[in-house]
Amino acid sequence: MLVESFSGIRGVYNKDFGLDTVRKYAFVFCEMLKEENDKVKVVVGADTRPSSDEIKKEFIRVFTYNGVDVVDVGINPVQAIENAARVYSANGGVVVSASHNPPEQNGFKLLDETGAVLEPERIKEIIRRVHETEIVGKVTGDFRKVLNMHDDCVEQYLKFVFDIVGKDNTNLIKEFKTRILFDPNGGAACAVIPKLIERLGLDAEVINKRPGVFSRAIEPDENSLGGLMMVVKRENFHFAIAFDCDADRGEFVLDGKIMSGHYALALVVDDFLSGMKNPEKQIIVVNDATSGVVREVASRHGAMVKEVEVGEINIVKEMERNNSLVGGEGSSNGVIYSPSKCRDSILTLVLILKIMAKKNKRLKDLINQMPRYFTVAAKVVCSPEKHKEIRKRLKDVFARERYQIQETGTDGGLKVYFSEKAWLWFRASKTEAGVYRVIADSPYEEESKRLLREGVFVLNQIEKQIK
Repeated sequence: MLVESFSGIRGVYNKDFGLDTVRKYAFVFCEMLKEENDKVKVVVGADTRPSSDEIKKEFIRVFTYNGVDVVDVGINPVQAIENAARVYSANGGVVVSASHNPPEQNGFKLLDETGAVLEPERIKEIIRRVHETEIVGKVTGDFRKVLNMHDDCVEQYLKFVFDIVGKDNTNLIKEFKTRILFDPNGGAACAVIPKLIERLGLDAEVINKRPGVFSRAIEPDENSLGGLMMVVKRENFHFAIAFDCDADRGEFVLDGKIMSGHYALALVVDDFLSGMKNPEKQIIVVNDATSGVVREVASRHGAMVKEVEVGEINIVKEMERNNSLVGGEGSSNGVIYSPSKCRDSILTLVLILKIMAKKNKRLKDLINQMPRYFTVAAKVVCSPEKHKEIRKRLKDVFARERYQIQETGTDGGLKVYFSEKAWLWFRASKTEAGVYRVIADSPYEEESKRLLREGVFVLNQIEKQIK
């Protein structure tokens, strides 16, 4: 099933979609950009999936055929491609990737001039036009007119990272000794990690570093990172970081387990607010599936936390409205640090290295100083046609029990509060067809597990009742 949403276009390549779909999206995107600009420049980049290069080339053919200037940044992390849109003063961009989905799947995100994914209304308009467009025949583009900026894209991104961290802190990182294991798993992070290690002088090793060769499942989680956990313990690495295919997500592994992405966000928020003269004037924007640990850390500094619907663009736009400098999605292990417009696992890593160096503490010691919260999650498979009715009935079930219910968006998250710090969250996935996500969060591990079991049970019962 082809998923078409503000989070991107995704499906199994040559089954759910093929080059005809790519051409239609490319033509419609060209049409929209030409309506808005006299002359159009577009940045195009991709991850390392087997079909990514073919899809990228088809976008370039259509763009050059239609007189659009193309900057090809090759294989690069999504955050580097989005940074390139700003650096090269592009009017838009394309990222060919299916992020954390399996390798047989692929897709793409369309970007605006800031590097952010298109706002929901703009992508909805593009999807509408695509479905009204007749099948577009093959086109012959002119690759001679394409500007190849792959290496420079990496350099520009590293400059962006080091500018945010600062020269003094970069030097502190170089002096602070910690042993790190990197696992890009053949994904786009392969383009950046070697140079990052060299310029920070890190004591590090890299495994699974051949682009396009996936040695584990693409999504880094407890199921796919079991081997990495054992290597970290056996070979005495202080921690490891494992990336998904487009490298917006990076999971930290230490002491034989995965560090919650919510704690990565909490550490960065705490450090950011600690460096502000008036932290109480700052607004931290997160999605509604982010652990209470972030809110508690922000409240220690008197800062406000605003919650929005899951989706990177929702956080980015709310950050812009509130002049927020830091936000993120703890549930997706992603920190968004202005002027970046996306989750950035590599920047998050360097910021955490900075915190470690400044405080002269290991990562596990920094985590132990944070408030204790336990976040557990599950995926429930159910028919996409039932998703809206499931959401309605979930709301009815918990409303009858008089629990406080928070909703974001008409079909976004449904959050049920059992106490001030304990909640259960439901949402139909916008990137994985037929999947309902359930998350529980509280200061107590057993309570979180119990809430998750209850949430999954109720959802399954409702799904069975719907014909």
